[in-house]
Amino acid sequence: MNKNIIIFKLFILLIFFNSNLFSQYNSARIAILSGGVVNFNFKTIQDYKNGIESNNTVIGISMSDINPGFPVGHSIVDGFKLYFSTTASNIVGDGGNTIPLSSIQASASSISGFATATFNSYQDLTGPVTLNSSASPPLGNVLMDFDAAGIPLPPGVFSINTNTNKIRIFFQCGMNVAPSNKLLGVASDYYSVPIELWLWPQCNSIDCP
Repeated sequence: MNKNIIIFKLFILLIFFNSNLFSQYNSARIAILSGGVVNFNFKTIQDYKNGIESNNTVIGISMSDINPGFPVGHSIVDGFKLYFSTTASNIVGDGGNTIPLSSIQASASSISGFATATFNSYQDLTGPVTLNSSASPPLGNVLMDFDAAGIPLPPGVFSINTNTNKIRIFFQCGMNVAPSNKLLGVASDYYSVPIELWLWPQCNSIDCP
């Protein structure tokens, strides 16, 4: 059997501020600590049948409520949601072959600092998502929800920071149970797809204004 290499790159990590007010009075960012490029190399029949998982991607998250309560009372930052999506419509090979986005799935877990967060099970990659300045959360699936309602971040203090608040991202390729997402029999090619992780701040358990 010909080797079928599937590679996808985490080359866009977005901190999406949903208004100028948030960016002026609060701060947030994602840092890739390891695993910014994830490779899936399918070599055996079992790889094709069962799929491959990677757990090499680690990100750190920083958030600070610089001026809590301004300009409106419910703009106190106390959490965030982490979204997973892509700007692509398909996973495309160099030879023009395509496989569905849902062949890629992701989940997240806490390494440190997020013991109380809610982590969802494996989510399908969805897209295409248009990158714009919309005041609505991005389309895509939520990997985690960190909600500390009533416990706002101290002003000017990075109580959530990339040194102490770390998340591991798990990626699966060809492990989705749907038959259309299995890779046995797909054309041999060198596939790639961009991945976006969106950090969407929450204010008292709702999207920040």
